[in-house]
Amino acid sequence: MPTNFTLTNPVPIHSAPIHSTPTLLCIGGLDPSGGAGITADARAAHAFGAHALCVATAIVAQNTRGVAFVEAVSPQVLRGQIQTLLEDIKVGAIKIGMIPNLEAIEVLDEILRPLHLSIPIVIDTVFAPSTGLRFNDEITIAAITAQLLPLATLVTPNAIEARQLGAPAWKDAASMQRAASAVLERSGAKNVLLKGGHSADLEFATDLFFDGKEFLELRAPRENGFEVRGTGCLLASAIAAQLASGIAPVQAAQRAKVWLTREYQSAKIIGGGRRIAAI
Repeated sequence: MPTNFTLTNPVPIHSAPIHSTPTLLCIGGLDPSGGAGITADARAAHAFGAHALCVATAIVAQNTRGVAFVEAVSPQVLRGQIQTLLEDIKVGAIKIGMIPNLEAIEVLDEILRPLHLSIPIVIDTVFAPSTGLRFNDEITIAAITAQLLPLATLVTPNAIEARQLGAPAWKDAASMQRAASAVLERSGAKNVLLKGGHSADLEFATDLFFDGKEFLELRAPRENGFEVRGTGCLLASAIAAQLASGIAPVQAAQRAKVWLTREYQSAKIIGGGRRIAAI
């Protein structure tokens, strides 16, 4: 016999206050291994109390060892995903990762340009994975730089991507500051966060935040025993999720750095390549 359950003091459905959940629109590649792309974005958003709305720009055949191939979604599919979400859901912030081609740039420019003054946008310049095929050629990088980066509240290039954006290479704090200034000027973004995790010349895994006036170094102990995939995606999304809650970019970057350092140190082995963070 089934057990009968009666709620003795029924609560009207709408009697409790309804709190709106911050939402983060994550636009990027779908990595089936879960290490990077919009699946990583979603994990970072959740860690900072935001709900992720995940839009695929491309399907990426990828595992822990690297990328095999990339299949971009059509402009119609990309536009349809974003517009359908925006028609129904108030977005608190937008994070953009891999942009596969010129057609995707045009779609994003069309949709985001009217929004960028009211919604924070974080662009992670994912021009290539750490291992495997390049995502963007020079023409696409130039178009991203000219059309999308000026819309960004924050742009987050690593050392290689910063050089592709016209910044000089860096080997110490002073040259890293010069690179941050060059990226900010070239991109037209409001803020820049240079990711120095791959810069072996620096003693620490040092990121540098620059708002056009002040520099802030974000340091963490360098881990040389193993490598972790998707750290750039996680860092940018962790910042964007906080922007969706109204936190200032510099404070969001500080908190995201602390969180990512902890997740890096506890990353898991799921395959024969790099470890996966934030599981």
